[in-house]
Amino acid sequence: MVHGTYFAFWSRIVASGGLRPMGRNHVHFSTGLPEDEAGVISGMRRDAELLVYVDVEASIREGAQWWISDNGVVLTEGVPDENGPVVDVKFFKKVLGRTQDVGVLWSDGEWVADLPEGIKIRMPQGKGRAGGSGRGGRGGGRGRGGRT
Repeated sequence: MVHGTYFAFWSRIVASGGLRPMGRNHVHFSTGLPEDEAGVISGMRRDAELLVYVDVEASIREGAQWWISDNGVVLTEGVPDENGPVVDVKFFKKVLGRTQDVGVLWSDGEWVADLPEGIKIRMPQGKGRAGGSGRGGRGGGRGRGGRT
């Protein structure tokens, strides 16, 4: 499974210990990338800058449950910790750039590198400001069929 995110959010993801629902009920994943031959219909924005590949099997062993929604988005709440549910960084198989070569940032649950100096960090359209409510996109998660 792969989660698409943005350079603007990477430091918050690491500081919080992993991927969190951020005002939603689940963390969203896809089974591929928009540019793959089969394409991805749902679960990843076409402008995602970073790819977070997750060890689903290891997360299940620690209590995470995973679902596939009717529109093909892969969902999980993660595993609860003292700050709420999280897909912990220890489950990050690999984190690397999608739109720019930033090298491998995370591998097999371990930090490898930070984002390179001078990388252009922009706030993605519709996501508000970094450090905001965490509910970005389409009216805070209320567009097209409600929150998941």
